[in-house]
Amino acid sequence: MRIATFILGILIGGAMFLQSCFAYGVGSYLETIAPEGEVSPMPDATMAVGAAILALAAMAFSLSKPNAAIWIYLLAAVAAWSAHKEGFSDMEMWAGAMVWLAGMCYWSWRELRQQRATA
Repeated sequence: MRIATFILGILIGGAMFLQSCFAYGVGSYLETIAPEGEVSPMPDATMAVGAAILALAAMAFSLSKPNAAIWIYLLAAVAAWSAHKEGFSDMEMWAGAMVWLAGMCYWSWRELRQQRATA
C-alpha cells in the first residue's frame, strides 16, 4: 500500500505541480501585457503552487513515515481548497485527491504499525 501511495503521489502531485506552475506563469504573463487597470482573467495561483509543493513533500514521506505524510497531505488539501476559494476552480478536485491520498497513507500507517507489532 505504501508503494501504491508513493506512485500515485508522484503522479497526482506532479500533475498538480505542472498545472499550478503553468497557471502561475500564464497569469503573470497576462498581468504584464494587460492594459493599465485591467484585471487578468487567470486566477492567482500562488497558493496552488504551495499546495503542489506540499503534496510532493508528503509523497516523499509516504514510504518511510506515512503518519507524517497524512498531516502534510491534509495541509496540502487545505491549501488547495484555499486556492479554490481564491478563484482557481481546478483546485477543488486536487483538494479531494489530497484527502484521498491522506486516507491511503492512513491505511499504510496502520499496515506498518501491525507489521511492527507482530515482528
